[in-house]
Amino acid sequence: MEEMGIMRTRTGWLALLLTTGMALAPTMGWAQDPGPAPNFFLPPSTVRGQIGGVPDDHDVPRADPVFPLPLYHDRPENGGFFAAADFLYWRQTNPIGNQIIAIRGLVDADGSIVAALGGPGAIQVSPIQNFIPGAGGVGNFIGSGQPALNSNQAGGESYVPGWRVTMGYRFKEGFEVEVNYLNLLNARYVGGATLAPLNFQNGPLLADSFLYAPVWNFPPAYAGPLQKLAVGNPLAAYGIWNGASEMTIKFEQRYTEANIGGRVPIVEDECNRCYGLTGLRHAWIWERFKWRTVSYDSTGNADPSDAATYANIVSNPMYGPYIGVGNEYYIGHGFSVSFDVNAALMVDFVREIARWEREDFATVAKRSRREWTFVPEVEAALNIWWFPIEGVQIRAGYDFKAFFNTVSSPNPVAFEFNAVNPQWDHKAFRMIDGFHFGIGLIF
Repeated sequence: MEEMGIMRTRTGWLALLLTTGMALAPTMGWAQDPGPAPNFFLPPSTVRGQIGGVPDDHDVPRADPVFPLPLYHDRPENGGFFAAADFLYWRQTNPIGNQIIAIRGLVDADGSIVAALGGPGAIQVSPIQNFIPGAGGVGNFIGSGQPALNSNQAGGESYVPGWRVTMGYRFKEGFEVEVNYLNLLNARYVGGATLAPLNFQNGPLLADSFLYAPVWNFPPAYAGPLQKLAVGNPLAAYGIWNGASEMTIKFEQRYTEANIGGRVPIVEDECNRCYGLTGLRHAWIWERFKWRTVSYDSTGNADPSDAATYANIVSNPMYGPYIGVGNEYYIGHGFSVSFDVNAALMVDFVREIARWEREDFATVAKRSRREWTFVPEVEAALNIWWFPIEGVQIRAGYDFKAFFNTVSSPNPVAFEFNAVNPQWDHKAFRMIDGFHFGIGLIF
């Protein structure tokens, strides 16, 4: 009888444990780490017929708690639409070089200024070639010839904000198509020179308060004010760029890109997946260098006919296919890390424009040409993903792009007015890189 009592007691405890285990089994099963969460850029794992470790003939349960968002569905393995938006903070290579544009002083075109000041013995006069080699020019140069304006004053590199939007669809088989578009805001670099040098070191007779640039072969419409000085004949300091009082330069660049492509699963398991990338790309690098000069008369007045601008525009619109590979590894606790690389071979339909223009728009001199070249490109992107709730994904990462053989103008100014033929070079290497932060939604 005692043995039967013991057996009844054991049987009761086993029944209680079995009942408790059956009650807790669903909760414990879903409390486990489900493996890689679906990724709007990468398809969810479907290896061995499973989604997040659950056989695909079972419904995936809703989140607990349920968020009242029109996102996601109970069968993510069937695919669907997704959308994403990223904030970008990128920088570009600045191709501007080290070209002397203007020096301090002026040229006495007819000798009347030097004569009024007492002749060459009373004031220092130098050949202009001493300051700007190969500049040519006739007349007597008055002033120190110290560099006043250099193209590298509009050099340097800085990060600028931008944005990227993505839309796509994932098919049941795991193949995914997407389109995206990104735009960086204009990067601007400025420099300038005026009649006030450092510590007002204007030299004898204030000669260094004037600016000179060796622009030549220009028409009379760009002669500038009749009397820039209180001495000498009218137009003795001939030309808007001779005896000027103010010069400014500005360099702008922007970048846009559009892609249409697909992702193809290669190898997948519960925590790791490799995928292929392919598609078509349009990338556009646009740059403009602008130089503005103002000449004031002896009374300190100037109108739009006494100001001129020079612009050098280089546009690199590129089109071509790309191919690459990527890999994502699920870390756990709703986080994963991915690394993508791809390469493109694009055709660059370059347009180059150089233009002189008086500020009242009365006269313009312009030259434009087109050429094409092949531009190889390589890209890499490192991302950290976070899946806070079903249907919502957040990522942050770093992007790197390298372009080879694009066209730029490191020495942007062509001083011969009627030739308008600046130096346009095929730059060996151009880089765009920076950081991004974005959010994606799965519908």
